[in-house]
Amino acid sequence: MRVLATVCCVLLAAILAIGQCGFPRDNYVPDSTTAISLAEAVLLPIFGEQHIERARPFSADLKDDVWQVYEEACKRDAKGDVTSCQNAGLEVQLSKVDGHIIWITRPLKESAARKFDVPNSTAAVKVAEAVLNPVYGQKHIESERPFTARLNGNVWTVYGTLNCSDGKDGNTGECLGGVAEVHISRSDAQILFMCHGK
Repeated sequence: MRVLATVCCVLLAAILAIGQCGFPRDNYVPDSTTAISLAEAVLLPIFGEQHIERARPFSADLKDDVWQVYEEACKRDAKGDVTSCQNAGLEVQLSKVDGHIIWITRPLKESAARKFDVPNSTAAVKVAEAVLNPVYGQKHIESERPFTARLNGNVWTVYGTLNCSDGKDGNTGECLGGVAEVHISRSDAQILFMCHGK
């Protein structure tokens, strides 16, 4: 009887643990803010910080579980407020379901679609933060910086740092808690797994 009770407790604990972290969600990109953040994260290594800054504001539209994020050419008034915008050519399509990049269209003469990959740890961290923020909150995710990204085969594993305050503006290595972890496909930025330890 004790063995059966122990087995039941172990199974229940395993089921609860899987429920907290285990299987992929079906809505990694729930809103336009997340879609734009994810698009900017993948565009950064291609075009650089200056181009992305000049390209803002981006807009995002959802159709059939596909986010279309696009750069707008905007006119501004004397105060600097945006008066009108039109699509300027840079577009990213990404899946609402798992965040993978479907395609990127470059502006001007380079209008052919491009397959994207997550080329380095900086890009992997930006992709991870983009999908973690709407789930766990930006302030909480920022508290787990710096994030670490490691590439194993075709999968980036990104995880946060457990920063434990000593109450005197310093850190101590002793505290309870967990950190965010995200697994990202290097070839198309698909979110394979996401959880947060406790």
